[in-house]
Amino acid sequence: MSVQELKRSYDDLSKADQILFASLIAADQMVRQGEFEVEIFRRHEAMNAGKKWTQDDVARLHEELKTNGL
Repeated sequence: MSVQELKRSYDDLSKADQILFASLIAADQMVRQGEFEVEIFRRHEAMNAGKKWTQDDVARLHEELKTNGL
């Protein structure tokens, strides 16, 4: 499939599917970076040390982002 075909297919997607597609591409690119595994390990260590978000924190952030149109 050519880049132009991919672009046309992307343009035909709903906005929600475009966001999902972009997220999948971004995740794929992160996995391909050599430092990704190190960063994930660092984040897991931070979580194990107690640096975590509560469900209320995430819900509050979600509402704030939604209010700002994000």
